[in-house]
Amino acid sequence: MKTLLFEPFQGGHYTNYVEALVDYHRRVHEARGDELVLSLTSEGAASSAFAAQVAPRLGAASVDPSIPPVPHSIALRPTPDGIRTYRRALTTLWRALGAAIERHQPDHLILPSADHITLAARFVAGERSRARIAGLKSTGVLHYGFAAGAHGVAELVKDQIYRQSWRRAPWSRLFMVNPMQVGWARTHMPGLSVEVCPDPVPLMAMPERDEACAVLGLDASKSYIGFVGAVRERAAFRELVHGFLDADLGPDWRLLVAGRVEWPEHKNFLKSDPRVAAARDRIVLIDRFLDADEMAAALSACSVLAPIYRQSQNLSANLLKAVRADKPVIASASGFGGYMVDEFGIGVGLPLDAPEGAPAAFRAARDLSGRYVPGVRTQSLKRFLEPDNFAATLFDDRNETLVPWAEVSMLGGRDEEAPLAR
Repeated sequence: MKTLLFEPFQGGHYTNYVEALVDYHRRVHEARGDELVLSLTSEGAASSAFAAQVAPRLGAASVDPSIPPVPHSIALRPTPDGIRTYRRALTTLWRALGAAIERHQPDHLILPSADHITLAARFVAGERSRARIAGLKSTGVLHYGFAAGAHGVAELVKDQIYRQSWRRAPWSRLFMVNPMQVGWARTHMPGLSVEVCPDPVPLMAMPERDEACAVLGLDASKSYIGFVGAVRERAAFRELVHGFLDADLGPDWRLLVAGRVEWPEHKNFLKSDPRVAAARDRIVLIDRFLDADEMAAALSACSVLAPIYRQSQNLSANLLKAVRADKPVIASASGFGGYMVDEFGIGVGLPLDAPEGAPAAFRAARDLSGRYVPGVRTQSLKRFLEPDNFAATLFDDRNETLVPWAEVSMLGGRDEEAPLAR
């Protein structure tokens, strides 16, 4: 069996996907005589992320760095110029995929980030090239285009375009990482065959709490509610900070923001908001990129994690990290965060549309932090999120270790072992 892994993007979760697949193939498939070819850009193959995460795990896999450079800013922007530029990028990607298939003649094609190439299959591919793909076992994973989460006309147009590509996706196996997105697609697009794929979350080796606080220069005698990770546009940052301050949790509680504050509006808020200025001793800001050890330390130091986002339908990798770290969360009460809280009892929902409810949510999370125990369903969810389960799902390895989403969802009901406070 020869597998072609086509990944035109690099860094962050893209490299995490490749790392999980390569490592699993080396340990499980090489002994069977199976082959793996990585089709990457030259930039991706030469990156520091590849050198640190993928190269040590390559084994007998080969690397083909022949995908033309892909702009980091590639995105579907529903304007005339934006669409023309994007169409050119899609054409480049589709031709690169066709050339890789022709060159390597795989038995199985895996596309761990298939959104752009699926749009290419719908809007720029010819029938002959589509037919060639259709005759090949192929696995595509989609991450974007959830219409129920759209905000504004531009996003609605984008999601309409995404949905058109889903209907004509040429992949023999189609996955989405967001279970809400799969549920929506099954309801509104009958006939579309799609399953939930794990978004792989490695289990970090977290230090003991006192050691974690020392790594970050935190006072270990205090308790922390934390937003851990980069603070980007969709973070409900004002609601997070004001909700914490309004809750008045007591003298020993602090709000920890551990990660680079990237969005200008959030930076300006920290500088200009008078309530923030008056509460400097209660807000701990580490405004920089965290390496892996510091990220693990921040997760360990926090009693509660608060991955709260405005575009709440979107999957939150930070929320999934909290699940893997056995930490309760404060999440948006609607959308993905609300779904996870309701389904798995992992914490408390914060009503973004009713800020008067925020103090009660923060107090409930404080009270939950000392007695949170992940229940049976949450333990099953943790196994589902393991990188090996992601890789086994994409390689289509049906064995006793595979945890499909159906097994997680069929357990049904809230985790009774998790004492949810609302």
